[in-house]
This record gives sequence, structure tokens and C-alpha cells, in this order.
Amino acid sequence: MKTVLLIAYYFPPSGGPGGQRILKFVKYLPEFGYRPIVLTVTKDADFPARDESLFSEIPSTTRIYRSFILEPYHLYRRITGRGSEEAIDIATLEKGTRRGFGERTASWVRANCFIPDARIGWLPFGVERGLEIIRRNRVDVIFTSSPPYTVSLIGMMLHMITGKPWVADFRDPWTGFLSAPQRRFAARKIDHALEGAVVQKADRITVAWQGIAQNLFGKHPEVDRSKAALISNGYDFDPVDRPVKKNARFTTTYSGSLYGRRDPEGLVRALAQMMREDPAFKDRFLLRIVGRVGPGIAEMLRETLPKACLEIVPYVPHREAVAYLFRSDVLLLIVDEAPEAAFIVPGKVFEYLGVRKPVLALAPQGDVARILAKTRAGVTVSGRDAAGIARALWDFYRRWEQNTLDDRGMDLDAIRRYSRRTQTKALAGVFDETLFATKSLSH
Repeated sequence: MKTVLLIAYYFPPSGGPGGQRILKFVKYLPEFGYRPIVLTVTKDADFPARDESLFSEIPSTTRIYRSFILEPYHLYRRITGRGSEEAIDIATLEKGTRRGFGERTASWVRANCFIPDARIGWLPFGVERGLEIIRRNRVDVIFTSSPPYTVSLIGMMLHMITGKPWVADFRDPWTGFLSAPQRRFAARKIDHALEGAVVQKADRITVAWQGIAQNLFGKHPEVDRSKAALISNGYDFDPVDRPVKKNARFTTTYSGSLYGRRDPEGLVRALAQMMREDPAFKDRFLLRIVGRVGPGIAEMLRETLPKACLEIVPYVPHREAVAYLFRSDVLLLIVDEAPEAAFIVPGKVFEYLGVRKPVLALAPQGDVARILAKTRAGVTVSGRDAAGIARALWDFYRRWEQNTLDDRGMDLDAIRRYSRRTQTKALAGVFDETLFATKSLSH
């Protein structure tokens, strides 16, 4: 069995989609000939969300090494007056909030002093720990998962020092992405140069959705495009034995974070229109949101929807979040409103597919729409098209009334290709190809 060193910031007890991706690779790689060793940060790192239950999914044989990280967020909270429990990503990306002097100063420092990101304080400690791991273990290949992009720099330095083959994984684009800081002058050039060095020096690149590769190679056309491989996110549960039960209320569930450019305003206008057309609808409808919600969006929802029609469930362990999906009639997906939105594929879309409940995606006609069309698992409507959203919801509602809202008509074989096991098998194939290519070059 070959050994892969996986380097990731987001790993249990970190919750959220970033941690899920690397956790599932660790879970299934041994089935395909690779023994995973994990390098991550200490358990008290400043994660946006925590999920202690995920520890139970880590195979007992997995070696996990943790190293110190110098994080600036305690200082950020002091400057901005943020509470110790407030998630920084929501605080910095909340749409329409007015920022004070401290907030603006902290954002400028983040954009122009912490390059490529605020986790840069892990770089020296991660490299030192990584070299120690490689000395103690027979590591065949290095695998890094970003963001944060500091992880890519750790992998690049280990690759350059040890000569070990390196596969760089990207869950999101790097520079210029919708969540990236607005850098200026030298900071922007340095960030772009670091991105270029990573994609140039990595032996292979894996991406969670195809638009990431297009973004990277569009900015760095000198890089060989053939080194990129698509390893999608996925789901990791078997829906066969889950009971399909019609809810007393037509329940539409959104799972995940809802803030910044993930704006449900079009949905709210559609629901208001439906309640005007059929006053009885508000007594039979429930919008459930499971996850972290920005204060501005939560306020808008509570002000515009009847209290009985809205349920906001704060962040819960992943297993509980999936259970909520199974107890739903329709699953709601909202893609960020941004120029690159057509290429964005949120990780939750694959869990929605695995649940086999109809999906309503508020997104442009892009990659999400193609996935839903290919699997026949749902419909895609522009998030600003209130009338179109209402038509889609009326269709789902009528089918719910007739008790025909199930997986009939879905392409289940196409859906099964997005299981975490299948995607991990594909990743192991990338490792095999990388090792074969590097051995061929050495001879």
C-alpha cells in the first residue's frame, strides 16, 4: 500500500464542506491502495464552524499530525468589536452591512498584509511538521486541499525540498474569486505570482468543479491544461433504506450557510406572490433553513414571511443536517450572485442528489443546471426571477398534494457517480498516474 500525505486546514473538529471533502478522501483511500497520513492544524484553530461528531468517521488507523498556527482573528475581533463566537466569514461577507473604521482597517490589512490569506501564520509550522512527517514515514505523494491557499504554499515548499510528487487540490478559485480580498498594487501582484507558482510546480491539479480549472488556466495560460482533473464533491450515505414520508406541510429545505451574495430575495417575492394567489398556501408551506444565516438575511425572512412558514435551525452536526434533508419535500439551492456564478457548483448539490429529493436551484443556466438536467433531479431558475420560482414551486406543490414528489424519473445511475467512494477512486487514479509519470521521468 502506498502512502499519501494529505495537508488541509479544514479537518475535524472543523465542520463545513471543506472538511467533508478531505475527511471522505481519508475514509475511502485505503480501499484503493493508499494509506492516508493527515497534517492539519491544532484542534483550537479558529474554524468558522465546529463539528465534533466527525471524529467518529476517521478510520482508527489514520495517523493525524497537528501543528501550531498563528491566527490573527483574535486581534480582528478586538479591533472590530466582534464576539468570540461570531463566524468571521459571515462578519466580513454579509451583504449590505455598513462597516465602521475598525472593520475597514481590518479588511485593508487582511487584503494587503496577509497574502495569500489570513492563515499564512501556519506556513513555517506546517512546513516544519511536514518535513518531520516525511522523514518518519515513507510518503509516496503529497496532496494539498485549498482554500486556504496557504495550504498550497506548504505543499509547494515540501515538494521543492523533498522532491516528492505533489497533487494540488482546489475547492474554489484563488485570486479574483467572489470571496477573495480586494488587493491593490504589490499585494495583488504577489498573490497572482504565488498562484502561478503553485499551478506551475504542482505535478497534477484536481478541482472540485470545472470552472476552477478554467479560471486558473485563464490567468496562467502558460500552464499545461492536461495536468488538471475533475474530482467532484459528493454524498456519503445510502438513501435506499430511508423512509419516504409526506410531510404535513410542504417543506422546502435549504442546508448550509446563507449570507453575502447568496440572496433569497427572489424566493421571498415568489412566496409572497403565491400566498396572495392562494391564501391557504401559507398554512401548508414551510421554508426551513439549516445552517448559519447572516443577520441581514434572517431579518428579511422574519419580516416578510409568516412566522409559521419559517424555521431557522442553527448550525448542527453534519449527520443531523442530512437528516433534515431526508425529512424534506423539496431541497433548495441558492448560488451566489456573481459574474462567475454560472461556473460555481456548491458541494451541497451532490448531497441533495444523494438524498433523491427534487431540487430547486436558484442559479444561472450554467454547471449546476447541467448537473440537474443530466441527473433529472430538479429544475434551475434565476434567483431574480420571482415569477419563474413561483411556477417551479407550484409544480412541486401540486405533485406534493398528489403524493408523487419522489425520485421517479431521476437518473439514479448518474447520481451514484457522485458518491464519495466513487470520487475517491478517481482521486486514487490521479495519484497512480502522478507516481507513474514521475517514475518515468526519473528513468
